Amino acid sequence: GETAWLAAGGSKGSGGSKGSGGRRRVVHAVHYDDPEEFRDQSVLIVGGRSSAVDVARELKSITRCLYVLESGCRDITREDHCCRIPMGSSLNPDGTL
Repeated sequence: GETAWLAAGGSKGSGGSKGSGGRRRVVHAVHYDDPEEFRDQSVLIVGGRSSAVDVARELKSITRCLYVLESGCRDITREDHCCRIPMGSSLNPDGTL
């Protein structure tokens, strides 16, 4: 089946959250354990299947920006600080789309 990947960057001006040191990092969903590791960060979830949906639900209320990148998405859709984006899109260095 399909699996989800998470890419996270530190929060703007903070030098990052615990463990990130202000750098971007990539985590496979199988290694995702604690939503608190992503608090106040911009997070990109790649995938649209159950793993990605489960992770997105947990992170939605604690991340600064949450993006879900999936092949079935045709248009950018936004809800509060969450955004579904089509494949081929990318994040700017400041965590914006």
